[in-house]
Amino acid sequence: MKNFTLKECIFCAGIIFLLAAVTPIAIGNAVGSAKLTACADNLRRIGAAELGYAEDNKSELAMGEANFIKGGGAVRAATYSKGTPPIMLINLKYLKSDNPSENLIAKRERFFRCPEDEVNFVKTPIYGWGKPVPAISYLYCWFSTQQGLKSHSYPCKTKPEQDDDYGLRSNIDRDEPGRFIFSDLVKTLSYRWANVPKEKARSNHNDQFNVLYLGGHVAVKKITPKQEEWIADGTNRFAHLADDVN
Repeated sequence: MKNFTLKECIFCAGIIFLLAAVTPIAIGNAVGSAKLTACADNLRRIGAAELGYAEDNKSELAMGEANFIKGGGAVRAATYSKGTPPIMLINLKYLKSDNPSENLIAKRERFFRCPEDEVNFVKTPIYGWGKPVPAISYLYCWFSTQQGLKSHSYPCKTKPEQDDDYGLRSNIDRDEPGRFIFSDLVKTLSYRWANVPKEKARSNHNDQFNVLYLGGHVAVKKITPKQEEWIADGTNRFAHLADDVN
């Protein structure tokens, strides 16, 4: 039986300590990656529901209440009325639960909570603006009239033939498939749109976020601290960052 030298023992101990230090990080990264993937699957399901709704409604997405549509562009995380797109998709059964006894609040959590979200989703009665605001893990986006777009920091006209009642991301036959319609919350928008206190605001996935596009596909994007600062200064700047159009 071989006797190990002191140098060999120190070398082996160093490897063991290194593995002990690295393993939790590797496990944490793997878990985070799995949750990012599960979140992307959530968004794909939402995208399929939106496309299903559009097929039954002259190619128009579930855009929400008429006053929102005419009011202009905005990004939201709250689900404070029956006319918000997330609740429309559930109530109209484009998002269906396997459990027939599940109530609306449980369905809302099932479909609109990111697996890695610890602070942005608010499990509370849905309707009304009472505190805490009933927010979900995702932004949903509507952009409607040209005047509304202009008043919310978004480019007014991108095509000469557009009239004032034309948005940018509402019709699957007409609009560009690379326009974002749902997205993970990032830190700045956690505070801005989910009403999380600034000191507690956080992204669903640190420096990454999943984006669901009008065409139904999902992509993962990175966000830097500088970009977080930039989107804080304009209501719809995030859309510039999330959109995948020329």
